[in-house]
Amino acid sequence: MKILKFFNLLLLILFLTGCNKNKAVTIDDIVSYQDSINTYEVDGKMKLNRGSNVITFDFEVSYLSPDMYKVKLTNDKSNNSQILLKNENGVFILTPTLNKKLNFKSDWPNNSSHSYLYQSLINDVKNDGDAELVDDTDKIIIKTKCQIANGQTSINEDIIFSKVSKMPKEVTVYNSDHSVKSVTSFNDFKVNKKIEKTSFDEDKIMTESISSNGDGELLKRDFKPLELEGYVASFDEETEDKRTMRYKKDDKMITIIETKLEVLEVSCVTKYFDDAYLNDYTFTLLSANSLTFYDMDMEFVIYFNDAAKEDVFEISNILLD
Repeated sequence: MKILKFFNLLLLILFLTGCNKNKAVTIDDIVSYQDSINTYEVDGKMKLNRGSNVITFDFEVSYLSPDMYKVKLTNDKSNNSQILLKNENGVFILTPTLNKKLNFKSDWPNNSSHSYLYQSLINDVKNDGDAELVDDTDKIIIKTKCQIANGQTSINEDIIFSKVSKMPKEVTVYNSDHSVKSVTSFNDFKVNKKIEKTSFDEDKIMTESISSNGDGELLKRDFKPLELEGYVASFDEETEDKRTMRYKKDDKMITIIETKLEVLEVSCVTKYFDDAYLNDYTFTLLSANSLTFYDMDMEFVIYFNDAAKEDVFEISNILLD
């Protein structure tokens, strides 16, 4: 009798253990896990699909609670790196190859979705009351929506989370026609390791980045002919280091200024921008009526009226082709 009771007890223990092991992971489990994270580091790769071309970035992200972020982005085409940084002094775009430090006033990264940031992905899930969870063996897929920075309506997004770590492994963002817009892949997250606050100091980062770049040659761009479908050029003036172009289409007006930059002493400029988002090649700074971005030795600024706002994001990619 005692043996039978012991055997039944053993079966019960094994049953309960199995139930706990196979306990279903819920959306709340994924979302609430964020509360246990004070720091993380991760690197990965982002691929943007643009027609028949695939544009690839390598990225490195560091986070220190409650709201310090460092995102290093390297374009595989130009091999130029930029660093998007948020610390106690504000939000910065650092371009070490130009010794340029741009401080801008913004609510980044909380004002739009960024597939390379863990917190942003969690916010996408939290903000979508219709998010759908798919349990797939060793991973969880959450189908949700995200709001991208250029003001388009919400578009679909699939986020794959590890069942074990509850951290994201891959993010696929879709265009409105359900074609794949981008795929972001994460390597393993290093969670709650010690990260010093000095790692987010903009001057320290600039000094270290410039030093590591050594005597690397700054790639240079040339002014190129530009045709914008549907737009008529109304002005085009070029000097040795600056080009100004104006275009018009019905009630849409666009002015493009390209400026060649020299590598000078480290400079810091403060400007007001609403957001920083990733276009096909580089970080782009968005304000009410302008886009600003850098590539190689060139600064690009696009000024636009409200009617032309939806066009300028595609125009920024054309300029960088």
